[in-house]
Amino acid sequence: MRKIEQQYQVALVSWFGFSYPKFAHLLIQIPNEGKRSLVGNVIMKRMGLKKGASDLFLAVPSINHYGFFIELKQKGKKPTKEQYQFIENVKGVGYKAEWYDDWILAKKDIALYLCKAKVSN
Repeated sequence: MRKIEQQYQVALVSWFGFSYPKFAHLLIQIPNEGKRSLVGNVIMKRMGLKKGASDLFLAVPSINHYGFFIELKQKGKKPTKEQYQFIENVKGVGYKAEWYDDWILAKKDIALYLCKAKVSN
């Protein structure tokens, strides 16, 4: 993950924890990136690592979705082919999934999503 993307993610997760302390433990990072040895990659794939999986998952159902996958990119960058495919795949089975190159836009969408949460904020 690029440094600026890390900063976006830290900002988003920090805001979320402050704004929604009841749900803070339900915004989960998917550690899909990082340098690993060949053996480490094989082990991680066997453990469920999926190329293209989104950065974050909000494990809160809404009236329309089972949960919300969030992919963060650096300003002006776009998801990879695998990331686009992952987003489409999870949308196809009832999840909300979006990508953002601005954490403020992600923040606004999360707030809107939680307005329709099946559990009280």
